[in-house]
Amino acid sequence: MAFVTGSGGLGRVHRRGRSEVDRRVVVRMQTPGPRELAKALCGHWWNREQAVNNASDWSNIHQFHVPIEDGIVNGVGILSESYYDWNFANLEPYLTVVQGLTQHEDGYIVARKYMIEKPIKFRGGTREPERMECLKPDSVLQPESDEDLKCALHWTYDAETDVWKGVTCPGKECKVVRGGVETYVDGSYELGKEQFLSLDVGRSLEADIIVWGSGAGPFDFRKVESFASLVPELDPVAP
Repeated sequence: MAFVTGSGGLGRVHRRGRSEVDRRVVVRMQTPGPRELAKALCGHWWNREQAVNNASDWSNIHQFHVPIEDGIVNGVGILSESYYDWNFANLEPYLTVVQGLTQHEDGYIVARKYMIEKPIKFRGGTREPERMECLKPDSVLQPESDEDLKCALHWTYDAETDVWKGVTCPGKECKVVRGGVETYVDGSYELGKEQFLSLDVGRSLEADIIVWGSGAGPFDFRKVESFASLVPELDPVAP
C-alpha cells in the first residue's frame, strides 16, 4: 500500500515507485535459476539418429545426468556420465563428472566441475542409483582456489526460444595443450526440451584457429527420458 501525504503529487510518486519495484520483483521471480536448468538437463540423452546417419563423423553416445544430494557440492549438484553405445550394457562410462550449478550475481548460471576422489566407486550411478549412496561430501575434491572457474560453463536462458545457452567462461583462460600446441577451450551448448546440442573445440590462442575438436558441428542429442522430477526443490545461490 502506498503512503499518502498532504501533497497529492508526492503520493503519486510513492505509488509509482512501488509499482516499479513490484515489476522488478516479478521479473526476478520469473527468471529461471539453477534448479530449472538442472531440470532441463537431467535425463537420458542419445545422439542415435546423428550417429546412424553419419557413422563416419559421429560416435554413438549416451549421456546421463542425474541430481545428487544437497551439500555435496556448492549449488545444485549433478552427476554426469557418458557411455559409448557399443559398451552401453556393461555400465562402464568413459567419462564421469560431478558439477554444481550456482547463480551468479550478474544473472548467468555457473556450472563448475568437481573432481571425484575415487570415481570407480560411483561408475554407473546415473543408471543404478544405489551406487550413488556412497557419494558424500568427502567423495568430491573441493577446489582450493577459483582457478578452475576459468573452465566453468556460463548458462543463460533465452525466454523467446525457451532454450538454455551455455558457453565456456569467456577470455581464452581455459587452456589445454594438445600436440604440443597451447589452445583454449571454446565450448558452446544449446539445451531445449527435447534437444541438446554440444560442441567443444580447441582454438589457437593467437589466431583462434580450430586445432582440435569436431569439424562437423555439434553433437545432436535427443531426450530419451527426463529425470526432472528427481531435482530437489531448493534453489541454492552462489556466495
